[in-house]
Amino acid sequence: MLDPITGWAIGITALMLSIYGPYTYWISHGPTWDEWREREEAADRRRLHQAILDENRAADAALLRQLGDRAAELKARKDMQAKEKADGKDQSEKKTA
Repeated sequence: MLDPITGWAIGITALMLSIYGPYTYWISHGPTWDEWREREEAADRRRLHQAILDENRAADAALLRQLGDRAAELKARKDMQAKEKADGKDQSEKKTA
């Protein structure tokens, strides 16, 4: 249980904060409710924009990986066809010789 002096001190402090807090906020020209709402909406828009950018980066990275894999497959196929063509020429030269 609080002694009477501590109770009065807490009560007076709460009363002063309830009066002087809003007054100090008002004279310091803090944001109004509309300004505060606009700030929150702007922050939400920034977060949404950042999330969309992150998703787009992930999708772009996946497409680049697919493109790289496809290029490697095509290069391997081209090398294999060139090797088969070279082997075919070697065999035809051996037949003519």
